[in-house]
Amino acid sequence: MGALVGRADAPSLATGPLTNLAPAAGAGPGPGPFTEATSRTETPTIVVTNGEGDHLVFMLSSGYRVVCRLEIAPYGVGSVRVMPGQYDYRVVGTDPHVGAGYGDATFRRYREYRATFVNGTDFGPQHLGD
Repeated sequence: MGALVGRADAPSLATGPLTNLAPAAGAGPGPGPFTEATSRTETPTIVVTNGEGDHLVFMLSSGYRVVCRLEIAPYGVGSVRVMPGQYDYRVVGTDPHVGAGYGDATFRRYREYRATFVNGTDFGPQHLGD
């Protein structure tokens, strides 16, 4: 079974015996798989790159409400702006052998967050953002 993982520094692919979609370790200077940079826009911007040949869905929710749903084509890029705060996230690929990844995310004003999701090791629930 495979897993998609988030990497801030990745165009490269990691491989191995995997189980779920999840962020990878060693992602870079930002928290979790995200690199964080200052932004001129007050609303936090999240940029997600799909580093795989399958479609990817990245979702953020607050409570029981889905705040955003990004459907990203193979090797494509999607972005969204959300209100500052804490969210739950879920990453799902179209490969039936790859499970979903999940965790929580905190995003701050005047920040941009970037991550690339690729095949890699399952690290379980992760905290992304601040």
